[in-house]
Amino acid sequence: MIRGRTIPAEALAGRVALVTGANSGLGRATALGFIRAGAAVTLLAHSEVNLRRVAREVEAPGRRVLVCSN
Repeated sequence: MIRGRTIPAEALAGRVALVTGANSGLGRATALGFIRAGAAVTLLAHSEVNLRRVAREVEAPGRRVLVCSN
């Protein structure tokens, strides 16, 4: 959602989004929004366990999700 508007499905098809702090809160919500809009998403955060949980949430047929942690 951007200012009360939903991003149309597939608006970001063919694009790649890099989301830091993606394991919770605003970062998680941002990752979910990008994946719903059709982007491939790279998730970054310190906790790999939590990132894997978020990755399972956003994975869908035809969607690409990459998880990176330290």
